[in-house]
Amino acid sequence: MCDTLGCVNTKIPIFGKNSDRCVDEPQLLEFYPRKINSEKSLMTTYIEIEQVNKTNAILISRPSWMYGAEMGVNEYGLVIGNEAVFTKGAYNKTGLTGMDLLRLALERAVDAKQALELIITLLEKYGQGGNCAYEGKKYYNNSFLIMDRNELYILETYDKQWAYRKSEKNSISNRLCIENNADKTTRKNCNFAKSYTEPVYTYLCGSGYRRNRTQDFINKSECDLKGFKKVLRSHNNVKNPFSTGTATSVCMHGGGVVDNQTTASLIVELFPVPVIWATGSSLPCVSLYKPYMFGTKAPFVYSLDDKSSIKKWKEREAFNRRMLGNPPSDEYYEQIEYLEKEWENLVMSSYDDASKMEKISLLAYEQEKEFFEKMDKLISPQPKHTFFNMGFWKNREI
Repeated sequence: MCDTLGCVNTKIPIFGKNSDRCVDEPQLLEFYPRKINSEKSLMTTYIEIEQVNKTNAILISRPSWMYGAEMGVNEYGLVIGNEAVFTKGAYNKTGLTGMDLLRLALERAVDAKQALELIITLLEKYGQGGNCAYEGKKYYNNSFLIMDRNELYILETYDKQWAYRKSEKNSISNRLCIENNADKTTRKNCNFAKSYTEPVYTYLCGSGYRRNRTQDFINKSECDLKGFKKVLRSHNNVKNPFSTGTATSVCMHGGGVVDNQTTASLIVELFPVPVIWATGSSLPCVSLYKPYMFGTKAPFVYSLDDKSSIKKWKEREAFNRRMLGNPPSDEYYEQIEYLEKEWENLVMSSYDDASKMEKISLLAYEQEKEFFEKMDKLISPQPKHTFFNMGFWKNREI
């Protein structure tokens, strides 16, 4: 389960996504440089496909065990997020996963329209499918929010069927939303959502509540960094998300019958060179969004062969789990707000200077470490499991 939103009709086009996956699944922020490929084929998560001669430089947020990514941006300012959607009928046991399609589009396309067309081409050629769960089995189809500095498209799929719609601002969640308003679809005069939605799981996963929250935000609020942080950290009428699962909240917490939570969060400001704000950890409500300029160096952005990335994610996750039943104090949130405001001010004066941005990323990394060292003394060393989440969390070790 996830939520993605984007706006292009703003001074600075902006994208944001929370990736909600298995609570124990590390999600890694990785940079891959532009590459000339000598190989003729490419192994994705489950199937082998044709490779292309050149691939773009990309920054992706990738579940640790798979080829594809939940969200990412490339050197041309193309940014994509994907969502699981629950549809009628059986799902394919193999094929390209939605995450594979997302990464392939970032690697091969230069703008939103080309990425849209490429995903459709790959979908029709190879199909989509495969188990997408870190634990157990979970199959689904996919939707995508695809945008660059000028255009935004929503693409929804059912097997090899698809529909898309162009927007200036929009959001998606774990449900089909294109009805009779598609710009183009594989079936003429088709209400895509009504025809293909599986209603029970679509309702139970809380996607209606979450999309209503993000739609309300982009329609009534400023589409800027401050607003995007606020909505990605939001909880839907939940008094204490550290004591119960929150499937209906954009910032999703696991517990009880909710077996997913937000394992990574990303915001992209589409300056001439994109500036990315990343948590690199679960639960954006208690994490810090650190700034990174695309293509520069930062200690919280990893390469594929850097084995420390999983360790770092697990360290932060272990800290976050200590807050179960022990919500942080006002001081915790005040410090996050203070640090992020400082970084925002530094970025606004340096977003076009790679050398300065590298120093800001390093500063944010060091100040984040100091923050958690300080908070380590204020957060209980052990979680306090409540009746509602005890059965879910009791035997889990990160």
